Amino acid sequence: EAFTHAVDCVVIEPPTMKNAGSNHFQMFDLSFYVPSGVIRSANKHDIRMEGFVGGLKWPLRFPIRFAQRGNVQRIDYAGHLPAPLTVSFLGPARDPRVNNITSGKYIQLDVELRENERIVVDNAPAGPKVYLEYNGAVTPAFHRIDPDCDLGDFDLALGINDLNYVAGAGNPVAGLCWHDLYTGV
Repeated sequence: EAFTHAVDCVVIEPPTMKNAGSNHFQMFDLSFYVPSGVIRSANKHDIRMEGFVGGLKWPLRFPIRFAQRGNVQRIDYAGHLPAPLTVSFLGPARDPRVNNITSGKYIQLDVELRENERIVVDNAPAGPKVYLEYNGAVTPAFHRIDPDCDLGDFDLALGINDLNYVAGAGNPVAGLCWHDLYTGV
């Protein structure tokens, strides 16, 4: 299996051109500056979580099975550094919450999301962002997040992470995404 990695960097000086080779290729040197030194997986990992799983279906047949609240995802994170999570909450949902059972940290909204409303909580290392997407418009939504939640510190720890998603009501769905972070390849 091939791995592709990426690193955020800038070119610090223009290329230094050397003599053309015999194959008509132009040789040159580039110098890069890598401010963080962190290497990330080029591909983003995505998972979908549902607030209610299963439930009644029509026509009713016995035995009846009721919906279960929340589902649990087990993520075996193999990076070298904790990975910040981006959480997308899609409505309808009331007070949706994603818990990292392993670390005890959580992200929760104090709001009732309407149908097709989406709030994205991005725990980027440069600083968290919270915004609402609805009907093609994007607006800030920091005021809709629980002030006691672990905003800015909701990461995947090294090794096993058990996460669950719950909501008070609605047909809630959440998406989680992250990049694996490494200190070297």
